[in-house]
Formats: sequence, C-alpha cells, structure tokens
Amino acid sequence: MPDADRSLKAALFVDSLNARARRSMHPENLAHGLKARGWRTEVVPVTGGLLGLFPRRESKGDAPTVERVEDADILVAYDSASPAAWTAARLARRLDRPLVVVEPAWFSLRAPSEAFRVRFGLLLWGRLVRSRTRLAIAIDPLAADQLAEHGFRRELTHVVPAAVDTDTFRPGLASRLGTHLRLARHYVLCVGHLSDGRGIDVLVRAFARSVGQREDWNLVLVGSGVEARRIEALCNRLGVWARVHIVPLPADQRDLAGLFSAATMYVAPAEDERVRGRNLSRALAAGLPCIATDLPRMRLRVEHDVNGLIVVPGDDQALAAALTRMAGAPEARRRWSGESRRIAIERFSIPPMAARIDELLRAVLDQDRGAAEQANAQPRR
Repeated sequence: MPDADRSLKAALFVDSLNARARRSMHPENLAHGLKARGWRTEVVPVTGGLLGLFPRRESKGDAPTVERVEDADILVAYDSASPAAWTAARLARRLDRPLVVVEPAWFSLRAPSEAFRVRFGLLLWGRLVRSRTRLAIAIDPLAADQLAEHGFRRELTHVVPAAVDTDTFRPGLASRLGTHLRLARHYVLCVGHLSDGRGIDVLVRAFARSVGQREDWNLVLVGSGVEARRIEALCNRLGVWARVHIVPLPADQRDLAGLFSAATMYVAPAEDERVRGRNLSRALAAGLPCIATDLPRMRLRVEHDVNGLIVVPGDDQALAAALTRMAGAPEARRRWSGESRRIAIERFSIPPMAARIDELLRAVLDQDRGAAEQANAQPRR
C-alpha cells in the first residue's frame, strides 16, 4: 500500500509501436498535470524491450525499466487492446498494483491493419487486461462505447475529456507561417489528415459557394493524406485554387499555434463520427469561433450559437450558409471567440483533466487501503 508520507507515483504505459499513440499528447499532458498535483510520474514507452514474458530490467540510457516502475502505486495503460495494456496488466498482477486503462479510441476500424491489431490484442490479452482493470477512463462518450464493446463494465468507466495545452494554443500569437504564405486578411482554417470521412471536399465546395468568392478570404488546409491530389483538383475545378492553401503540418508546434491564433474562424467538417476533434480543441484554446458538424465528438466542443455554429455533416449548402453568416457577423464572432476560450480553459485544459483523473486514481487507492485495513482488523483464527 502507498506510504502516506510520500508522494504517489503513477507509471503511464504507451504503445510506442503505434504511430497515433506516439503523436498523442495525452500521456505527456497527464504526466504534467499530475506532477502539478504532487504526483511522481513515469511515462513508459512499450517497445521490444518490454514485450517479453517478463519485462527486462536492463536499459540503455534513460529508457524506463521494470525497476523504475516497481515503486509505482498505480499503473496506467493507454489503449485497452495494445501491447502497452498487456505489459501493464502483467506487471499489475506481478506487483499487486491497481491497473487503470485510458481509452483514447485512437484507431479507425476502416483501416484493415488497425482492425486486425485490435482483434489480435483483444483475443490474446483482452481477458487479462479486463480482469486486472480497476478503473477505465474514456476521453469521450464514443471511447466509452468502445470500452463496452471490448468487454469492460460500464460502472468502471468514467468519461474525462482529453486536454489541450492552453498555454501553447492561445489568442494573440503572430503567425510566421501565415506571413510566409501571404494570407489574406481573413482565413478559414481546417487542420487534420486529408482522408476519407474528414469532409474536406464538402468544405472546399462550401468555401467556393460563399466567402471563397471574395478576394479578402483564404482557406487554409493543414495536413496531408491520400485525398490531397483530389482536393487540389476540386479547387481547380471550382476556380478557388488561388485562394486555397494546402500546407503540411508544421514541425514546430509554435508555427501551428500561430496559424490557429491568426485565423478568423475554424471549421471541423467531419463526416465520420470517429474523427476525434483534437484540432477543434486547439481552435477553442486559440479563441476561434468554430463551425462543426453535428457529430458527438464535435458537439462535445461546440455549442450552437454559444461558441460557433453546428451544421449537418456532408451538406455543403448548409456549411456555405454558416460560413457566410459567420463571416458577416463580426460582433457574433467576437462573442463566440470569447466563449471558445472560456470553454477551453474550463473544460479542456490540463488542470481540470488532471484534477478529475487525480480524484479517480486516489479513489482507487483509497479503496485498496480500506480493504487492506479491514482485512488486517479481522481477528485471525
């Protein structure tokens, strides 16, 4: 049991073989937030060295080893079907520590390789992970549904929205990249992978129908993907290519933050409900009025006529009308902008996320402490 006189320690296990997991800021944000609340944390990237029947103790450099997590009071594993969850579950059993699963719903079942990975993980170690899990944290209601599909009990699952770094993404930043691109006075921003289900073609058609007909507006698409060439061809066909900029995701996050901060509005045109909405959270943090589609993960962040507008997915006419309305209402944009920043700070910044998870982790440890004290208090026969 944890010593009341020392700070608690959490070990966070992440599958470093999964590209989506490597790009996620959730483990880093959670570690940072828990440290601010007095915890010690260790982020454990699960690689070949930790995938043996018993994880290795030797290490090169600063790579985490079993010895560095043996003193953890609680183990936290990302992605219930991942090797990280398997490794953490085996250690939880071996060290007699409580296991917490964080389900970010990183994968898309449309990708055959991802679907195979999930089925493989659930088949090989799903039962062990479920049996050791004391608490499951879902980043949104869809992730909670995914946990239920994986066999986790609903009463163990709590929804805690993922956090955005509101210090990095904030209003008032200059955009070096925007200056380099020579963007117009106003621009519509959309950030994300250029792939099926994202609604990028719908956004381009809506832009061409509305503010794209004006010289003082640009559309900036940040990202890359299999749909890039088709989007370029669509822009040419609609006659708006000169006002549309498709740029790769900047390597320096400060450049991305600057693009958000200098934008006039943000659009999340997703058609697939599995689109996570991470960049929509960044738009809120940057204080942008937002247009989003009527999907669960989008509605979690945008309230109609509170911090933006909600439109029907896949409807370019409805999106064009929303773009026209927002472009022509500077007072409403200012009001929605302030609400976006407020919502980001109150609901999606690191401190409230860490506070809620801190509360949940301590509740698990308190239950264990109470059970141990009760067992010790019973007279021996």
